[in-house]
Amino acid sequence: MKRKSYGKINLSLEVLNKREDGFHNIDTIMQFVDVYDEIEIETTNSNTIEIVCDEEGFPKDETNLIYKGWEALKVFYKENPGVRVEVIKNMPIAAGMGGGSSNCACVMEALNEIWNLNFSKEKLQEISKDIGSDVPYFFENRTLRATGRGFDFYDMIKIEDIPILIINNGCKVSTPYVYSKVEMAKERKMDKLVESLNRREIKKEFFFNDMTKVSVEVCPEIEDIIEDMYRLDAKVSLMSGSGSTVFGIFDSYEECNNAYNLLKVKYRYVFNTRAIRRDYEG
Repeated sequence: MKRKSYGKINLSLEVLNKREDGFHNIDTIMQFVDVYDEIEIETTNSNTIEIVCDEEGFPKDETNLIYKGWEALKVFYKENPGVRVEVIKNMPIAAGMGGGSSNCACVMEALNEIWNLNFSKEKLQEISKDIGSDVPYFFENRTLRATGRGFDFYDMIKIEDIPILIINNGCKVSTPYVYSKVEMAKERKMDKLVESLNRREIKKEFFFNDMTKVSVEVCPEIEDIIEDMYRLDAKVSLMSGSGSTVFGIFDSYEECNNAYNLLKVKYRYVFNTRAIRRDYEG
């Protein structure tokens, strides 16, 4: 079985406070983009999971979220749970696009079908909450506002077919490190952005990411990418998640294509893409 494992960007991200369980309460808007890893899942007689990927730095052991997702589901399957999962990575690793979480949810959805577990989306989300805070979002298919640990979801206006340029220079940022250093929000800002988006406005002054300051200390080139985006007419440019991926939203595909052609030779990962629903197979 072959599946596409789509990435996301955080249109904005607010860090509110630290919880008693050690996690943080956040307020964010998550958006699927047409950038994806390719995953193939096959059943085996091995009674275990084999994870295959040629990408340097991609874990293939029990630390991989795919492994954790398989481990969480196999307790509900009474037969041989052996599978082989091959991942072709297109998204950068540890970059703020949720690649590992997306891979996990993608494999869990596939196993739910292959093993005839017939679990609902909500059941899969509940099982996945302890695997990673981003994982439940990847069972959804649209733009959502997320609060709490990141999986209390609220409907948003539909955002699709907006030109987006995504750039990553290959620098990896540790999410736990960023959370350990980030300053908590002193005032709430997300409602203003939501109101603006509901008016179908994209205004630079309403977009933000509370994690940027810490991540820039790890990867200073984040600021250079944002400056390049604005120099090439992006309406908004922002770091996604804990970084180091930066996205730019453009008025037109022509402007986005122009920026792509000029920057693709400068940075390691450059994706000329758009906002989508996850079920888009274009």
